[in-house]
Parts: sequence; C-alpha cells; structure tokens
Amino acid sequence: MKKLPKGMADFINIRENDYIYVDKTEYIYKMFAPGEKYFLSRPRRFGKSLLVSTLKQLFKGNKKLFEGLYIYDKWNWDETYPVIHLDFGTRSKDSPEILTQSINIFLNNTAEDYQVKIMDNKLLPDRFEDLIKKIAKKTGKKLVILIDEYDKAITDNLSDPDIADANRKILSKFYEVMKGMDEYIHFIFITGVSKFPKTSIFSKLNNLTDLTLNSKYSAICGYTQEDLEYHFHEHIQELANSFNSNYNKIMSLIQLWYNGYSWDGKIKIYNPYSTLLLLFDHDFSNNWFTTGTPRFLIDLLKEKNNLEPILKPIKVDKSEFDEFEPLEIKQLPLLFQTGYLTITNIEIDDSFQREYTLEVPNQEVKKSLLNNLLNIYSQMTYMAVKKTAKTVLEQFQNKDTQGLNRSIEKVLSQIPYDIHIKHEDYYNSIFLLWLKTLGFNIIGEIQTNIGRLDALLQYNNQNIVIECKYTKEDDENKLDKCLDEKIKEGFKQINDKNYDLPFNPETTTQLVIAFNRKKVKCQFKN
Repeated sequence: MKKLPKGMADFINIRENDYIYVDKTEYIYKMFAPGEKYFLSRPRRFGKSLLVSTLKQLFKGNKKLFEGLYIYDKWNWDETYPVIHLDFGTRSKDSPEILTQSINIFLNNTAEDYQVKIMDNKLLPDRFEDLIKKIAKKTGKKLVILIDEYDKAITDNLSDPDIADANRKILSKFYEVMKGMDEYIHFIFITGVSKFPKTSIFSKLNNLTDLTLNSKYSAICGYTQEDLEYHFHEHIQELANSFNSNYNKIMSLIQLWYNGYSWDGKIKIYNPYSTLLLLFDHDFSNNWFTTGTPRFLIDLLKEKNNLEPILKPIKVDKSEFDEFEPLEIKQLPLLFQTGYLTITNIEIDDSFQREYTLEVPNQEVKKSLLNNLLNIYSQMTYMAVKKTAKTVLEQFQNKDTQGLNRSIEKVLSQIPYDIHIKHEDYYNSIFLLWLKTLGFNIIGEIQTNIGRLDALLQYNNQNIVIECKYTKEDDENKLDKCLDEKIKEGFKQINDKNYDLPFNPETTTQLVIAFNRKKVKCQFKN
C-alpha cells in the first residue's frame, strides 16, 4: 500500500519515495502553449503548490519523474527551460520593508543559482527585470516563471489594512515587470487564493488567462470521486475496518464531510488536505478549517450579521463573487475564494449571462463556521462553559424540560436577531454545536435504513435520541399550539422510522425539541 502524501507539495519527494500521486498532468498538457500566461485561484491547501512543483520539474525536463503519467509520452523532453519559481508562502511579509528584503534575497539567490550578477541598490522591479534578461542571455533560452501564493503578502495582513495596501503596491509594481517581456518569457503560471481586480494588483499585467472558473480545469486541483476511490481504495477500506464499518458506509461519510467543492457546478472535488489527514489519523475532524482560518473572516461574518450564505443557497451573478479589493472586503467573494462557499449550480439566463448558486460545500465547513461563530457570540469563559455543562447534564438526567428550555433559549438569545434563519437546519446546527461546545458526546445526522436521525447524545451509558423541529409561526396566540404539534410530529417520526431501535430501550430516552425564533419547547419520552 503506497504512502499517503499528507501535507506534501514537492513533486520530486512524492514520486521518488513511493507516495500516492494523483495524476494531474493531463490538465497541464491541455493547458500548455508557448507564450501563454495563466492564473489559477483555489482555496489554501488545495494542491496549488504541488501543481506548481509539477510544472517546475516538467520544464526542467526531469523525465524519469513522469514515467507512467499521462504526459510522459506526449511531452518534448528534449526542450528544457530555466525556471524562476517564487513561492510567497515561504517569504517573510509582515511589513512592506520585510517583504522587500525577502524578495531581494530571493532575487540574489536565484541569480547565484544561474551564475549571473544582477544590479545592486536598485528598486525591486528593476532587479527582477535584470534577472530575467540576464538568465535568458546566459542560457540562450526563454524563461518559465512560476509564482505560487502571489497574494499571501496581502491576505495574511488583511487585519492591518495599511500593511496589506503597502504590500499590494510593492507586488503590483513587481508583477508589472512581466508585461511586455515576451521575448524573454516562454510561459507564466500564477496561483493564489484571491482574485484581485486587474486595477488592484495586476494593473499592467492584464493579459493573464484566468482558469479559475474554466470548466475544462475544474478538477486541476483536489480529488474527484474517481481519483479518491482509484488511488486510495485500500486506505478507505482500512478506515472502514477501524470503525468496524463497511466500505460504502464510510465512503458516504467521507463524501458528507469533505466532498462538495466545485468551480463549474458539476464536478465535485474533495479537499485533499482534510481527506488525507482523515485517512492517516482515522478521525473525522475539521482539519482544514483549523489550519489557518483567518480571524478577520469570522469577525467579518459577525460584523455583517448575515449567516444566510452559510445556511442556505444564494444566487449571484459573476460580478458578485469573482473579485474583491483588499481594502474593501465583501462577504461573498471572500467566502467563495477562501473555500467556505462553492458553486453548486450554474444557470444561463435569456441574455446568456450565467447565474451561480453558492452553498457551503460540506459538513466540515458548515459545522466549523457555526461553531466558531457560536463561541464568539456566546463569549463564554471556561468556567462558564463548565458550569453550564453541569447544569445541562442535570437537566438531561432529570428530564427537566423547563430547565432545558431556558438553557436553549438563553444561548439563542445571544445570537443577534437579524442572523436568525427561519430554517430547521439552522436551529438544529446551533443546538448540536452548543452541546459540543459544552463537551457532550453528541453524534449528528446518523443514517438509518429508512431515514436520518438528527442526533444521538450519550452520557454515563445513557442514550438520548434527539429530533429537532421548527415552526415559522409568528402569531403569539398560535405559537404554543404549533410547537406542541411539532413535538408530536417529532415523536411520531422517531417511532415510525425506528430511530431508537439500535439502542437498549432500558437506557434510551427520546427527546424532541421544537424551535421558533421566539420560543423553544422540549419534551422527553422513555
């Protein structure tokens, strides 16, 4: 069984040390044309750096690494090119001064690698232009320029607009150098998370071909369903065995958690980082979300007080989410470009304009976002969490419906009125995440042979089968009756679909919770 390439972005290391490599060279073959300049936006940890590393070895003519891959017998291996590979993920960028110094060090090191001497004490753009020309003259060949994480010096500093803007100005002039140097440049490929307008950062380099939403390249990064099951079948079976489950059930759960990203509304892509960690750790966790979700994103959601894009589909035209300015951040483009929203459908209207439906891609993203927001809104200290957890546990043990009602209403009251969504999924998610925040062992959305149980809570060898319901009723005179009807509906659903059948009846309790924006009602039943 081949090794899992978790966290790896070096093509050489993966190919030489028997790690699994999902072949993306067919996309490279379709994409390449001399003189072309490409841009690709994808969320972080989605395989952009590995793609750039693959391109680097391809243009260097490292033929042996590509044996058995799609491109092996189609590429002209007799032609090699000097490569400038600038990865801003590895450069210091905490201030414009540090960024300038870091890029200068890169230029000096690259000049040394190619044994050329470039001008000193000059501005960055001048030194970059000098480097390109002298490498071309030294080698007698045009250059390939690969820039990875081109926007990281900006996006990493969005919490400080002055630094972000100063870095943007430096990069804009630096990238401008590549404009009009076709006689020295064979190919350009630039990646990043954000797509800034051409007036913002690519003000002069305006001839880039953007592959981001091109349906031909929707799977150029990440894993398709076919990729996952072909390359990782043994690892998936091993994961199933670790849970005493079968392959198909585990595969359905992997899909629910980590699949769903799409840039054409048709082909769904797995997050490679989270999927690889799952197969390595055998733990369904929000790995991707916790590896660097910027606090400014959570703060922006809180500031806008609008969770609708997270909890239900939203339709937009391309201009709404395609680009954003670093100093005028809008919620939708930020959520889309960073991977918290994805395209689930594309419709073409009568004027042949595309309308995009955006939704949260999967369980990992939805639960993680809501959990972070819940923690921010509740602002509970550790001692407060501990005290509340003890109180709620007693309410479960004593089947204290009135007490549990008050506890749930308290947490809902801390969420601003204008972000309450009139939808059952919203209240179900908030309730389950609240219980998880309190430290309860709760499993959400358990699939049975005839339905899906909202949640199972377990404590002290006891099971509570939970069903959540919601009513939109706003009339105070009718509300109590509607909540009571929803509770009856919930118990009927539990019994009709035998949600509690797998559990010992002596240690199992049913709980139905009926939500309304203004009120909550709970009821226990043995």
